[in-house]
Amino acid sequence: MPKDTTDTLSRLYTLLSESLDIHPGITNAILSTREGAVVASVSRVSETDPRLLATVTAATLWAGNNILSKIRATEMEYLLQVTETETVLTVIQSHYCMTFVFEQTRDQLDIPSILSHLRSIVTRVELIMATERGPPVERLIDNLVKNILQITQAILLTQDGLPLSSVGLKNETETAAQIASIFANSRTFSESTSHTIISSQNIDLLIVRIDDNRLLAVICKGNSGMQIIDSVLQVVNSSL
Repeated sequence: MPKDTTDTLSRLYTLLSESLDIHPGITNAILSTREGAVVASVSRVSETDPRLLATVTAATLWAGNNILSKIRATEMEYLLQVTETETVLTVIQSHYCMTFVFEQTRDQLDIPSILSHLRSIVTRVELIMATERGPPVERLIDNLVKNILQITQAILLTQDGLPLSSVGLKNETETAAQIASIFANSRTFSESTSHTIISSQNIDLLIVRIDDNRLLAVICKGNSGMQIIDSVLQVVNSSL
């Protein structure tokens, strides 16, 4: 790992660890991209999977902003999800999200007061990410388009069909729903399905399962799907 990347991660982990001291109920702090890739995380408990939290956050962020845009409201500043056992607070930045998980207690959490302290952490994280030569985890879609010239369109989505990020697509919502349906059908044959290729003379559609919650679909020139599958998987593995 390059020295600058190691230093950046070290500084991020220090700040995330500081956030655990802001409130005794915070059990997890996760920095992720808005597309759902985990950059760094710390935890008091090992049971919680930061990748799941990042994926849920990304899907909720997309859906929330979509709804707000339809009622002509501004973009979200934070998300708050309350369950019987925990409260999940996500502070939203331009390209990244900071998610904090609180154990549910008998006393009601004073979110405005806690939020003001957490935003100090978030601001310092944002400065680190903005001033370093590059983030520890680059955006997957950007990496694909930059490294594989045959790709003309791409979309990252949840397995339920919610678009997380895309390039070159006009109707990503409809496209994501159809891609999720195609992959669900292929999983009917086998739960271990890793990727599906739909090929025509002009274009190939490659659908890849990148983890338990997300899919990646890329569209490339015809008859190139089989040739670039290894390249796509290599970019996926290096970006997430």
